[in-house]
Amino acid sequence: MDDNTMSNNSCKKRIVGILFALIMLSFAVVFLTFAIRNIKTLISDSKTVYYCLDYNVLNRQTDEDIAIREERLRICYNHYVNKLLSEYTLFNSCKSYMLDIYGLCAKFQGLYRLHNSNYLCVRLSNDSLSICADYDDMVTTSEYLISFKKYLDERNIPALYVIAPHKHYKYYHSLLPRGVSDFETENSNRLVSRIEGCFPVIDNREIFKNDPEKHYRLFYRGDSHWKVQYAFLSYCQIMQYLEKRYSITFEEKLRSIENYSTYSIERYGDLSKQFGRFYLPPDKMEYLNPLFKTHVRLYSNNNRANIYDIDYSGDFNMKLFHKDYPHLNVYNPDAANKKKLMVIGDSFSPFVMSLLSLSFEQVEYHSMNSYRDNLKKEVEAFQPDYVICMFTSRQTLIPIFKVFSE
Repeated sequence: MDDNTMSNNSCKKRIVGILFALIMLSFAVVFLTFAIRNIKTLISDSKTVYYCLDYNVLNRQTDEDIAIREERLRICYNHYVNKLLSEYTLFNSCKSYMLDIYGLCAKFQGLYRLHNSNYLCVRLSNDSLSICADYDDMVTTSEYLISFKKYLDERNIPALYVIAPHKHYKYYHSLLPRGVSDFETENSNRLVSRIEGCFPVIDNREIFKNDPEKHYRLFYRGDSHWKVQYAFLSYCQIMQYLEKRYSITFEEKLRSIENYSTYSIERYGDLSKQFGRFYLPPDKMEYLNPLFKTHVRLYSNNNRANIYDIDYSGDFNMKLFHKDYPHLNVYNPDAANKKKLMVIGDSFSPFVMSLLSLSFEQVEYHSMNSYRDNLKKEVEAFQPDYVICMFTSRQTLIPIFKVFSE
């Protein structure tokens, strides 16, 4: 190692050390400030609360006196709540600041393995973020799917499994950092081999078999998900399959992406946001908007807290299909196919599901990531004409299909 390299490494270590010291100092200042403020607030407000309760509950003075002290108690309560809210806002600002520092440190050091509590998150050698899958023999998943397919066969309901493409490309040399393993491709291959001959499969990993650069361009740089243009190609593959196999109508206006406009909005919740504002330029979420007249109705009534409910009727609005719905019903009276389609999928599927709603009169969607009900009852109630399952092999031990193997 030459003197320049040693000098550069030493300089990097000093800068990272200074950044680390600043982080520790910031933590100390912030939490000491919180502690002192909370102690003062607790002592002050406790005195006021005792003063009010003592006269209101214990001594029972005149009604006028009680009213005055109740008002003081209300003011004290509002003051305390506002204090908590302001400190919560301050804490979030500090948290954002810490993430910025962490992201800068990770970027400056060239770290490839990045902290994520749910998945192994890595920076590929093309400077985009991806998620790695653990090894899975896919035995349980394949058994669930085969049981589900047998159940559908007994009811003469055709089904199709669509493999969503993984960001770390199947047909390209590895972009993974040294020492990191990603079993996504192998897991998918094992699953296909186990369900082969039982469950029809469309493999989206084949779309850009000879064009890996375009494959990566059609993924968000700061996330592991595909863009809407990639999903549109998957939609076309599915419709062409259904057209050939079951004589489903695939209208000419729906076949070309030229008949849609593309628009974008700020993206929330992508992987890069876990590493602050400066780790990667923020991606914008892209959507398609049909240039032809549409009229759809979306309905969701989940009766569960923190889940988005909707009753919408109007022009096609792709953003509305992308809420966190365990269930979503779409009615499209203008669809060429007066058929009912059930779509079961992970976070890759909403784009495709929304496009499929342009081709089918009724679409019922179930998000497997948040589904907690009984899918067998859903199938019996909806009576679909076709079922499409769409997910990556990161989805293992899928509970939504377990009911069919019991």
